[in-house]
Amino acid sequence: MQRFYNACRIRAHAVDIFALFVGSFLGFFLLQTRKAHLFLLLLFLIPIVYFKWLKKDKRLARSYLLGFAIGLLFSSLSRFLPLLDGETKMTGVVLEAKDNYFVFWAKGRRFYVSCQSNLYEEGDLLELSGHFETLSFSHQEGRFDFKEYLLGKGVKQEFALKSVDALFLRPIRLRAMERNFLSFFSKETSACLDAMLFSKRDYSSDIVSLAKDLNIISLLGSSGIYFGLFKRFLYRFFNYFVEERKQTILVFLVLSLIFPFVFFKIGIDRIYLSLGLDVLCVVRKKEKLTFLKKLGIIGVLFFFLNPFIYMDQGFLISFGFSFYIYLKKVEIHAFEKKRTRKMMSFLSSLFFLFPLFLNGGSFSLLSPFASLLFPPILLPYIVSGYFSFLFRTPFYFLERYTSFLLSFFSSLSALSPHIAFFRIDSFFIDAYYGVLFLSLYLKEEGFNFTKERILLFSFFSYFLSILPITNYFTYEVSFLDVGQGDSILIRIHDKAILIDTGGDNRFDMAKEVLIPYLRKENIRKLDALIITHPDFDHNGAKESLLTNYRVLALLEDKEDFPYRFGPITLENLNEREGTSSDKNIGSLVLDFTLKNLRFLLMGDAPKEVEEEIIKKKDVKCDILKVGHHGSKTSSSMSFLKAASPEEAIISCGTKNKFGHPDGEVLKRLETEGISIRRTDLEGTITYKGILQEGFSFF
Repeated sequence: MQRFYNACRIRAHAVDIFALFVGSFLGFFLLQTRKAHLFLLLLFLIPIVYFKWLKKDKRLARSYLLGFAIGLLFSSLSRFLPLLDGETKMTGVVLEAKDNYFVFWAKGRRFYVSCQSNLYEEGDLLELSGHFETLSFSHQEGRFDFKEYLLGKGVKQEFALKSVDALFLRPIRLRAMERNFLSFFSKETSACLDAMLFSKRDYSSDIVSLAKDLNIISLLGSSGIYFGLFKRFLYRFFNYFVEERKQTILVFLVLSLIFPFVFFKIGIDRIYLSLGLDVLCVVRKKEKLTFLKKLGIIGVLFFFLNPFIYMDQGFLISFGFSFYIYLKKVEIHAFEKKRTRKMMSFLSSLFFLFPLFLNGGSFSLLSPFASLLFPPILLPYIVSGYFSFLFRTPFYFLERYTSFLLSFFSSLSALSPHIAFFRIDSFFIDAYYGVLFLSLYLKEEGFNFTKERILLFSFFSYFLSILPITNYFTYEVSFLDVGQGDSILIRIHDKAILIDTGGDNRFDMAKEVLIPYLRKENIRKLDALIITHPDFDHNGAKESLLTNYRVLALLEDKEDFPYRFGPITLENLNEREGTSSDKNIGSLVLDFTLKNLRFLLMGDAPKEVEEEIIKKKDVKCDILKVGHHGSKTSSSMSFLKAASPEEAIISCGTKNKFGHPDGEVLKRLETEGISIRRTDLEGTITYKGILQEGFSFF
C-alpha cells in the first residue's frame, strides 16, 4: 500500500479530488445497486478505505467522507422520489436518443419515451403531453434486459406520448447527417461504418455477425481504444516537427474536429478531457497533473453532470481499466526489455478484459490475439470514416477496405476453434474484478500472495462450483421465459428433454435463449425434443436447435407416447388430431409425476379438449401449465375444479398483442384458490430438488 500511496504523491492537495471521487462513487453505488452481494461487499469496503486514508492523512479521509455523503445524498434523492401518475404536460431536455425512443429529463426525473422513427436528439428542449406508466418490456431468458438497462440509467417510468412541441432543436442534426452519409455506401459498408462510427450494430449484416462470432464485437464501434491509438499516432507524428508542449495543443486541436461527433462515448470523453487538462497546464505553464488527480477531476465532473454514469458498464470498464493499468505500471516497468514490458502490458490487459471475450457460453481461442491485432487494422478505417463524414465526402476506398475486413473476419472465423464454456453471469463478473483488485491490494500490503495464485485459486473454486456435479443428485422442471410462447425443460440427473422451443421472428430463439440456457445449466445434449403442435410460438426454434445443438430424438406424433424418460413416464392425454383451421385441437397434453409432484402440461388445448379429457381421465395435479398462455379459449371452470392444482403456470410475453392472460381466466384461478405464477412477471420458473436415495436414473 505504501508504493500505491507514494504513487499518489502523498501531498493531500494532489489527491483530495481523487478521494472525493472514490467516496462519491461508493456512496452512490451503495444505494443504487440491486445486487445483494455487491451491497454487502460495499458495506465491508467503505470503512476499510476510510481508515486506510485516515491513517495516512486526515485530509484524505475528510475528502473521502465528503464525497461519500454527496454520493449518498444524490442516490437517496433519485431512489426515493415517488412515482408520478395521471395526465400532464411537461417541459424538459432529451438526454439520450435512439431510433425508436428517447430518455427525457423533466420534473427532476428521467423518463423513457417511446417514439417510432425518432428524429429528436440529445439536447433538444421539448414540451410533451401524455400520461405516466410503469416500465414494462418483453424479455426472454438470458437476453438483454431493457428494463434493467433503463433502471441502471435512473429511468423508473415510461411517459406515454400524445403530442410533442419542439421549443428548441439542436442546430446540428447529427442523426439526419448520419443517415445521409451512410446512404452513399453499399449495405455491408454502411453496416460496418454505422457500427464503427456511430455504435449502431446491425446483426443481420455479415461483418457484425462475424465480429460477434469471434467475440470481438466490442471492438466494432467507436471507443476509447481507437481514440487513444489515434492520439498516440498524432503525438508521434507531431514529434518530428514541434516541441512537446506544442504537441499537446496540436493533438488536442485535431481531436477536437472529431470529438463533437463522438462525445457521448465515456472512454472517448475521459481521454479528451484528460488531454484538455494537459492543455490547460501547458497554456498556464504549469506542471502536468498526476494521473489520479485527472481521474478524480473527470470522475467528479461526470458525476455532477450525470450521477447515473457511475452505474454505466462503459464507465466501470473505462475507469476501472485505466486505474488497473496505472496500478500495474510499476510492476510492468520493472522489466528491463521493452519487448517484455509490452508483452506484460498486453497480458495484463487480457486479464482485465477476459470476461468480454466470453460470448453466450463459448470462447474463441483467437479472441485475445484478435483484440491485439484488430485495433491497428481498424484504426485507419475508423479515422478515414470520421473524416469522410466530417467533410461530407464519401471516401469510396472504404468499400474495398470493408471487403478486405469481411474476408479477413471470415478467414479467422473459419480458423478459430470455439470452446464450449459456461455462460457468465453478473456474479462471476463482479467476483472476477473483485479478485483482480483484491490481489493488487494484498500485494501492496505486503502479503506473500502473487496475483496469479489468487486468480488461480479463485478460478479453481469457481470452476468447481459450475461443474455439473450437482446435476447427478438433482432434478428440475423449468418453464423457460421465451416471451410469448412455450418451452419447458425437464432434467433428471445429467439427462434432459425439452418440450417446445418457443419462437420469435426478430431473432434466433435457439441460439440466443435456449442453447445459452442449456449451457448455463451444464446440459451438453438433449435426450429428446418434444413438440406439442406446429404453432410458431411452440416450434419456431426447432430447426435451429436441431442444427446447432445435439438432440438425440425428436418426438412430434401421438404415437411416440407414452414416452419413458428414466424414472418418469410422459403420457399424452389428448387423442384428437388437429385440423388445418385449428391446430390447437391436436395439441399434446402431457402428464407426468416427478418426486410426488404431478405435472399437467396443457399445451394450447382448448376447452372442448379439456372436457373430453376430464370425462376419461383423472387430471388432479399439483402443477398445471395453463393452456394457450392463459387465453379464454382454455381453462374452463369445470376443468380447473377437476385438476385442482396448487399452482398454475402461465407462459406468456409482456404486453403481448393477444392480451394473454385473459382477465376471465385469472379470475377463475383466483376463485379456485390456485396460486398463479407467470413468466412475463417472474421470468423463468423452476422447480428443483434433490432426488431421494434409491431413486436412480436408468
